[in-house]
Amino acid sequence: MPWFINILRWVLLPLVLPYQGALIIRHFLYDRHWLPVHKLPRPVISVGNIQLGGTGKTPLVMELLRLLEARGYRVAVLSRGYRRRRRTGSVIVKAGGAPDGCSWRLVGDEPWMIFRRLQRGVLGVGKNRYRVGLEVLRHQEVDLFLLDDGMQHRRLHRDVEICLVDVSRWSGGSLVFPFSFLRDVPQALQRATAIVLTKWENHSKKLASVKQDLRRWTSTPLLQGRITPVAIRKWPEGATVSREIFLREPCGAFCGIANPDHFLTILHKLHIRPRLFVPYPDHHAYREKDLRRLIRWGKQQGIRHFLTTEKDTVRIDDYRQLMEEETVAFYLVEVRFQLEHPERFWHWVEAGLGRRSRIPEGQERN
Repeated sequence: MPWFINILRWVLLPLVLPYQGALIIRHFLYDRHWLPVHKLPRPVISVGNIQLGGTGKTPLVMELLRLLEARGYRVAVLSRGYRRRRRTGSVIVKAGGAPDGCSWRLVGDEPWMIFRRLQRGVLGVGKNRYRVGLEVLRHQEVDLFLLDDGMQHRRLHRDVEICLVDVSRWSGGSLVFPFSFLRDVPQALQRATAIVLTKWENHSKKLASVKQDLRRWTSTPLLQGRITPVAIRKWPEGATVSREIFLREPCGAFCGIANPDHFLTILHKLHIRPRLFVPYPDHHAYREKDLRRLIRWGKQQGIRHFLTTEKDTVRIDDYRQLMEEETVAFYLVEVRFQLEHPERFWHWVEAGLGRRSRIPEGQERN
């Protein structure tokens, strides 16, 4: 590690320690119920983490959404809407269509991606998730709420708390960023119903030590999950294509996610080695000049095919005409979150929900 990074850390230490102390006090006040916690009239499943982005929260939320809807649940997804254009007020959008003028800019790129997967539920976006949940219930009856990135949103009661831990970025220390990738204190792990370890595939030796270190903080059950590519789709048409295209011809790749190296790892699982790879900051709002520059760099290397993530296609949707003009093709790599021992996971989820089953439509609720 560069020497100046270590010096910078020591300079920041007097600022980090009071901040970390404030986090501990905040959790203590919520744990003792000295700060108010509001409870919605339906069960809440929270998916979150205590590390900086890139642990796999959104893929897990989408997988939970798929599985819950397949079991007949009517699900409402609650999200803060990180970096959305509208910072105040709430936005409610039902499955099957969004009102005119509603886009990813209004709700955030990840919530919009989740919304596109909804079959019969609703998406609620706003800073105060409790008020948003009540507003959702005024618009549509749901069976439960799925709270996206909710680990630090202590004001809302949750029945199930799922915490993801990125093994590749776990340092074993207790200090928060910039001394580690922690955004919250490790004591917060004690609240989790289950901990799901991710991004461990290339860190098999480290996996055992991370498990042992987590036991310093919690006895919560540990599970492993992985983000697996399931299809490559032509964008924006959505047609599935064979990976052979990218093995025969040179291709490029780009992404604006928290951990761009993980996208490269996914491509390598498919035996795809892009000749050009361009990472952007997480949640990057693409401009036309970004894509024109990317296409120009690609043409200089004989590249006509570009791969990206589903999250990024949300943010390039305004530039479909540009792709046609430039005679290049864009593809998204569709992924799915796969849990090892999913039956154990559902056992803990159902236990946390109090084994409340879905009430058939038309039946009165107590």
